[in-house]
Amino acid sequence: MSTYSIEIRSDLGQLNKGLHGLIPHSFIVITGADGAEHSYGFAPLIQGQAQGPGQISDNSKHLWTNSSGKKFLTEAQYNNVVNYINKSIASPPQYDLYFGSQCANWAIVGYFIATGVSAMVSMLLSPTSKPPSAQPKPPSAHWCLI
Repeated sequence: MSTYSIEIRSDLGQLNKGLHGLIPHSFIVITGADGAEHSYGFAPLIQGQAQGPGQISDNSKHLWTNSSGKKFLTEAQYNNVVNYINKSIASPPQYDLYFGSQCANWAIVGYFIATGVSAMVSMLLSPTSKPPSAQPKPPSAHWCLI
């Protein structure tokens, strides 16, 4: 069995009350050939800001309440998601809660990239030029303003 894996974890707000209040958060956990887990999450650069510069940060100490479960990857799939994470760290996307550019969608796109789901699906989760009133609002359980 492969030692490479990806998992999406989320905290629905119950565990990090002192750190982040009741704001939910989702993040990616990847495991490499060495068996070590590495966790990455996308959030606004300025905590609590719904729109503005984003950042990718180490979420290894982030508590969590839910998991997608581990999806085992080939080395090539693992490298795809590592490249996605590294590109996001080097050039973080804009954070825009109202347009869907937030933690849950960033993690899902990484999962899709790792598992080979069509790029078209990934594009559907990216912000568009439509006005906010034309955009569906993500479920509140996926909003994260940490």
